[in-house]
Amino acid sequence: MANDYYCIGLDITTDDDLHDFAMHMAVQTDFKHSEYGPYAVLQGGDRIELWYYGNEDGVNPYSIELYHRSLSIVIGSVWGWVRFPEDRTGSGLLSVFLNDANVQFPLNVEIVDAFLYTASFLEKVESAECELDLTLFARSMEISENEAKYYEKLDGRKGLAAEGCIPCGMFPLEGQEKNFVPTATVLLSGTVTEVERLENPLTGIAYWSFILSCLGHTFSVVAPLEYAKTLCKGNIVKGFFWASGKIRATVLTDKASS
Repeated sequence: MANDYYCIGLDITTDDDLHDFAMHMAVQTDFKHSEYGPYAVLQGGDRIELWYYGNEDGVNPYSIELYHRSLSIVIGSVWGWVRFPEDRTGSGLLSVFLNDANVQFPLNVEIVDAFLYTASFLEKVESAECELDLTLFARSMEISENEAKYYEKLDGRKGLAAEGCIPCGMFPLEGQEKNFVPTATVLLSGTVTEVERLENPLTGIAYWSFILSCLGHTFSVVAPLEYAKTLCKGNIVKGFFWASGKIRATVLTDKASS
């Protein structure tokens, strides 16, 4: 099964693969320092960034966070931080309420560069409106040719509408309340309005990049080629996604380090 790395053309499936890639990043990039420890950013063209947190020798990285520049910007009102940046990871989990369309809904977003902001400045984000450079990494996808074919597959059974959203990373499923941990996971269905077949310049591996329209919102999505032999404008895509991105509000300009 493909993972988040495959979504942007990285062939990483095992711990050994991750170890080798971390060593590569340690050699290819210059490390910087923040209050959370060393970090490095590896660019893959003008779309891909890989954020490495860990030792400068590349051994036992704390985490490698993935960022893909969005093709559209969403507007959200911040509810609050579910998880602040902390030691061994530089990302933070932010709850937002998307409000740039007629239908509003909440979403958890993994902010990959949250550690670059001071804790006091991050606190100011709460309850503020912000722009989000947001991309959804596909973890599973079902493709229907169009809306009619989508509902034909449902065959009268209950299911998510052709355009719908369930922010399942924000609440536990029945019976899982005790061990629930909030995540940036979302179940989403929508209409493809733009689609590209891109190639990761670091690996030469191709992947899908497309825009998904859902209830008036537009989301930038990346997915492995194996999820769809073809992908066309007008297709209905339903799947589980990981929401990752950066805050781009003009009020958030006070970086803690560079």
